[in-house]
Amino acid sequence: MDRTQVRWIVAGLALGVSACGSGGMPGPGPSSQAIAKAAASGDAQRGPVGFPLPLPITVLVTRGGTPESGAAVTWTANGAGASVSATTTATGSDGTTSVEWTLGQTAGSQTVRAALSSGGSVTFAAVADPGGAAQLGAASGEGQTGAVSSSLPEMVVVKVTDQYGNGVSGSTVEWLVTGGGGSTNPSAGQTDQQGLASTAWSLGPAEGANTLQATVDGLTGSPVTFHASGVLVAPAPFDIAIEVRNNAFFPVVDTVAVGGTVTWNWVGSGHNVTSVLTPAFSPASATENTGFTFGPITFNVAGTYRYICTIHGFVNGQTTSGMAGTIVVR
Repeated sequence: MDRTQVRWIVAGLALGVSACGSGGMPGPGPSSQAIAKAAASGDAQRGPVGFPLPLPITVLVTRGGTPESGAAVTWTANGAGASVSATTTATGSDGTTSVEWTLGQTAGSQTVRAALSSGGSVTFAAVADPGGAAQLGAASGEGQTGAVSSSLPEMVVVKVTDQYGNGVSGSTVEWLVTGGGGSTNPSAGQTDQQGLASTAWSLGPAEGANTLQATVDGLTGSPVTFHASGVLVAPAPFDIAIEVRNNAFFPVVDTVAVGGTVTWNWVGSGHNVTSVLTPAFSPASATENTGFTFGPITFNVAGTYRYICTIHGFVNGQTTSGMAGTIVVR
């Protein structure tokens, strides 16, 4: 081989190396795979709990920017009772694949994740609205005790729910006192966004049982009955005064709270104040005349206390002229 032929071989090798370095031969490794929501993806829909959404949810899989056919996509629905029509699907010739999405049973935000085995994924979101009103139940306020002729300390509350227990707004609740003679405010109202409706319940004037009904027509559990107990509540301790008149105490019966006091003032003459029967209070007064004051006597124990003027009242339960009085302590 002469020198000229060697120079041509070396030049050719140099040209080959240059061509490879400038991209004349294919690059190493496959193009990357990617997943995205399709143009009409079905994302951000809204529908009632437990029902399929109106549109399918769709993804697009590409490789190196070109739609890929036959790519496997895994679908995962999040939420109690939520589901998709298939857990794994393969893309078509346009690189897309889709599933039907049935919402779960809990109202609020729900999601579905679409993922590739290579690691890429996208997440679809939807809002599940409560279903139709189906049930009525007590939420709070049952079994309270309060003073007669006054409002109970807590509001009485009911809840309207769909078949899955989600609160339903806009249902009309009617309140009706069915025992005890009290009242409510309001007598009717609509449920709020949590499905709750409430009323203030004022008890009747007598001690004992009171009942109230909440009604929503056509619902399971309606009517709901609430129970409460009315009690007599003693006033705050205070002082009372009783006049000792000729042959009478005025008032004949008076009431004082535990811890209150009683004072007797003579506006008649020749009378005394003496406790009789049980419970009793002490001491007794002397027989005095107009202008005299006896007491104050403090009553620290609840009970009914009877007293007389021993000259004009009764002895051992036998009435003479009837000069007797009663103090009720509660």
